[in-house]
Amino acid sequence: MDQIARRDQRTLALQRAVSFLFFPIVAPIAFFWARVVKRLSVRDADTVRARFAELMNAEPGPVLICSNHLTLLDTIIIVWALAPLPSYLWHYSRFPWSVPEKANFSTWFWRVASFLGKCVYVTRGGPREEVKRTLEKIAYLLRSGELVSIFPEGGRSRTERVDTENFTYGVGQIAQAVPEARVLCIYLRGRMQDGYTDSPHTGDEYSVTLEMLHPRTEATGLRGARDLATQIIHKLADMEDRYFADRERSGRPSIA
Repeated sequence: MDQIARRDQRTLALQRAVSFLFFPIVAPIAFFWARVVKRLSVRDADTVRARFAELMNAEPGPVLICSNHLTLLDTIIIVWALAPLPSYLWHYSRFPWSVPEKANFSTWFWRVASFLGKCVYVTRGGPREEVKRTLEKIAYLLRSGELVSIFPEGGRSRTERVDTENFTYGVGQIAQAVPEARVLCIYLRGRMQDGYTDSPHTGDEYSVTLEMLHPRTEATGLRGARDLATQIIHKLADMEDRYFADRERSGRPSIA
């Protein structure tokens, strides 16, 4: 699946190069909005970043990031939480590609922003060939040493928790295509975040936890993709359960 057309290879290489050139301009604007305008913070950020570096350096090979999803800005928070902004200039492959729904980026502004933000569009429920082409691009990027971030639930959770019943199998198909890939599971949640919203709550503090998963299955085809996706979703659900248990034990209430 990682053999993609040369045209797509050139397009991805161009997108990466342009994104890198504009990163010193675009990234500070995004992080200024998050840190100053929205007054967001990441709890124990240094610990989270040290954990990320430890997991990434533990062994070589492709890494797919999978996270829960409650706001439209979760990707920005993940990037902010994983490493200091300047470090991405030295390790730009660790600035992850994202896989957003194409329909959410219909205006020229968001198309440009997503191009500079290293996005590869997916059209859920779209033509089979188009979906296949997107999966091939993702597999190619992973095997090229790039991080790719995807929300395995397929969208923002409507249940306020990780949805273990209704989720897509796309992440399982990616894991099938790149069986040597590790999956970096990330659970993030603001103390004010009770349900899904477009934007994080102003002044919120985010908890971010990381765990590496090596999903495996003997099944093939759709059954195999479903099995792998289920393992990833259940790992995120377990991390969520521990988050709420830790918050209850510590007596750290919501600040909403």
